[in-house]
Amino acid sequence: MEFGLRRAQGPDAGLYGARAAMIGGCVGTSNVLAGQMFDVPVMGTHAHSWIMSFPDEYTAFRTYAEMYPDNCTLLVDTYDTLKSGVPNAIRVFREFKDSEKPLNKYGIRLDSGDLAYLSKEARKMLDDAGFPEATICASNDLDEFLLHDLKMQGAAIDSWGVGTNLITSKDCPSFGGVYKLAAIQNEEGEFVPKIKISENTEKITNPGNKTIYRIYEKKSGKIKADLICFADEVIDTEQDLLLFDPIETWKKTKLSGGTYTVREILVPVFKNGECIYKSPVLKEIATYCRAEKDTLWDETKRLFYPHRVYVDLSKKLYDVKKITAGSDEYDRLKEDLLIMKIIVLAGGLSPERDVSLLSGAGICKTLREMGHQAFLLDVFFGLPYDSDKLEEIFDRPDGGLEISKGISTSVPDLGALRKSRPDQSPSEIGPNVIELCQMADITFMALHGSIGENGKLQATFDNLGIKYTGPNSLGCTLSMNKLVTKQIFKTSGVPTPRGTSLTVKTKDTRLDELGYYLPLVVKPCSNGSSIGVYICHTEEDYYDAIHKSFDIDNTDEVVIEPFIKGREFACGILAGKALPLVEIVPKDGLFDYANKYQAGGASEICPPISLDAETQELIQRAGERAFEALRMDVYSRADFIVSDADGEFYCLEMNALPGMTAASLLPKAAKAAGYEYSELCEAIIQESMKARY
Repeated sequence: MEFGLRRAQGPDAGLYGARAAMIGGCVGTSNVLAGQMFDVPVMGTHAHSWIMSFPDEYTAFRTYAEMYPDNCTLLVDTYDTLKSGVPNAIRVFREFKDSEKPLNKYGIRLDSGDLAYLSKEARKMLDDAGFPEATICASNDLDEFLLHDLKMQGAAIDSWGVGTNLITSKDCPSFGGVYKLAAIQNEEGEFVPKIKISENTEKITNPGNKTIYRIYEKKSGKIKADLICFADEVIDTEQDLLLFDPIETWKKTKLSGGTYTVREILVPVFKNGECIYKSPVLKEIATYCRAEKDTLWDETKRLFYPHRVYVDLSKKLYDVKKITAGSDEYDRLKEDLLIMKIIVLAGGLSPERDVSLLSGAGICKTLREMGHQAFLLDVFFGLPYDSDKLEEIFDRPDGGLEISKGISTSVPDLGALRKSRPDQSPSEIGPNVIELCQMADITFMALHGSIGENGKLQATFDNLGIKYTGPNSLGCTLSMNKLVTKQIFKTSGVPTPRGTSLTVKTKDTRLDELGYYLPLVVKPCSNGSSIGVYICHTEEDYYDAIHKSFDIDNTDEVVIEPFIKGREFACGILAGKALPLVEIVPKDGLFDYANKYQAGGASEICPPISLDAETQELIQRAGERAFEALRMDVYSRADFIVSDADGEFYCLEMNALPGMTAASLLPKAAKAAGYEYSELCEAIIQESMKARY
């Protein structure tokens, strides 16, 4: 219900705000004049002053019920909601139930206090008194976010009265708009396109006389996009249709002929100076609005991180725009559609080798589908090839994808891998890797662990002038060492468990000498994918875990920290901004290597439903602080745990190059934020170019 009249900026705002609210989906308004003018339902309850004008609350309730037996909603929070208001309301309901004139529609309204708690208690009192049909209405500075939280808390509320936050421009006190000349009609009656140029690509106007088509998926009836075209363009729905973002042109999708429908949505209002449009009545507009909302995907309508409905340009309009913009601007715009030569670098001598290859294969395949000349390359094995013919590999139809074989349940035998390389070079960089990366427009870093994530390869590329994706060398170096990460977190106000490290010389130090007590977590200082991570409940477990962790890839440092029992969450970061959280629920025990990468090993929930919105927000801000503190750029992923004991959250570590497989957490978080996998890959490239080149 619309309750905003008293806070509206003047009488007209109250009237036409109520009208807009009804179009938007409200079922009624408290504005009596708006109800009369627009023929819409009038709804509401009495004020607190009504009750205060009577000798007591019961008399006020009974009088109101006598006057409005068909719509009797009693405001119960004037004095004491549960001790006075609800009991008096029940007393009136009971008296009228047994009378000759029973109430046809009745309930209570809550306007203050803890609405979740009060509604649940009131619901119980009403049901116990024999009035399960009595409704509970709530008001009190409600907005969409508070409604969302109240529903998550199981509030027993049947209807909502929204006022201030619906009727006033609370978060946007001014409305800005501009109009620009788009075309001039010449003597022959033809429209000549005109354009305004700006240094901001988004402000470059769309030239020409245009119309808008709404594109629907034929099967579901849902909106795919709006398409701005020239007025004389006709879309043949039996032909394939390419849709692409006019600014970020790498965001594109192809609709197969016969799978979509179109509707022209531009309706003329004035023609030759004469109004030719007749406005429908309010109820018709509201019905149309509800029908259009039903064509939106559920992912578009959610409050947090909704998907966007794209507004694209037709290919013809885009081409004219480029030409009209002039040669310099044309060249700049043309770069948006540039086909790039990309080396996707994966594999290497890391326990996470298989994960890296699978991530790289997914990235490479996607980039190739987008039109880029991408090639998957193992950084350790390289590509023994005639140096004069290296350029040919960008045109190879296989794209190098054959080197990815999937992820085993066990960690790769790195010793056997070293022995299998034909040249037996001690270098971790294989034949022609540097040469191919130099030939590429950019190298997409799909590596995990080892030189790919500890900053060494990034530093090498920096020195050689090779462009690459992902965080810079410093950010990688700092995030790779878990003890260094902890120290930086502590000085930057990022909550993290305390911890210490053990070396080969100190690994047999007694726990009581270290000041640590069981249970503990033992893990290599510079590994990922939960490889070599052990939870220790006994001293025997602890010493066994220490020795096993040191055996992982010949690590020289092991970290120990208190074991925190709780729920795990991943916080992806893209361009310094947190993505929606992902809750991780392992199928069995620890979220280890097998559970991470095997189908069915864990469930990922995004956004989480077990955390309130405020805590999610706090974790996201902590993730951004961690990202900044480690001097990172482009993207990464912070891992958090929320303690079952006290509800506090802790940042466990930062992953410089998180997994990009189908089961990986970052792509899932990005999807919840509106990025399809292809868009995420291209966004990583674009953000990397912005950050360093």
